[in-house]
Parts: sequence; C-alpha cells; structure tokens
Amino acid sequence: AQFNIAMPKSWDEGTITAEFYWVPGGSGGTSDGVTWSIAGVALSNDGAHNTAFGTKVESDDLFIAQNDLHISPTTPAMTVAGSPAAGDITYFQVAREIADSNDDLNQDAKLIGVKLHFTTEAGTDA
Repeated sequence: AQFNIAMPKSWDEGTITAEFYWVPGGSGGTSDGVTWSIAGVALSNDGAHNTAFGTKVESDDLFIAQNDLHISPTTPAMTVAGSPAAGDITYFQVAREIADSNDDLNQDAKLIGVKLHFTTEAGTDA
C-alpha cells in the first residue's frame, strides 16, 4: 500500500518511525506473527516523481486474538529519501513482509492505519 502526506513545516526533516494498526483475518497461535515494513521518499516542487523510496524498516508483531486490534511495536528510525525540505510531499510505501522468517501467521492481516512519529523544530507551522 502507498499513501502520501505533505509533512508539516515544523518537521525537522529527520528520521521517522512508525507503528502499524492491524487486524488478523482469522485465528492463529500466540507465537505466530506478522512483519510490516515502511519506506519513504520526499519530493519538492519540480522533483522527479520516479525517485526511489529510501531503505525500508520493519516491525514484527505477534498474534493476540482474532478480530482484536493489534498495534505493532515502533519501527527503527527510517531515513526518508529524496532530500526532504519544508513543504515537500512525502510518499510512504507499506508492505507485509511474508517472506520474512518472523512472519509466520498463516492468514490475512488487514492493515487499518499507520502512526508516524517525527521530531519537530518549531512549535507552530505558521
């Protein structure tokens, strides 16, 4: 899945971390898990729209219960590609990494949302 947001001007253009909100599609064992990944790229005015995403970071999460909301642990710090600057639009690409050895939940995992954590350098976007 991909999404984009215009990051607030107060963002310090530094690293970002993420948490994934998801629901399992069926039952599983409490030792079964999923692995989510995210990568980002920022584009300025007149930036090439085919600029590559940065290096992805991952978060592993364990099955709790069918139909329960799961919130993953926070990812390691992700560097956004494309030389981020104030006013850029930032694209994110999220994936379930089913080939990862920690992703052994043998069912669908429905992504509900993504929470981004970033550092600000100003108290306002004015």
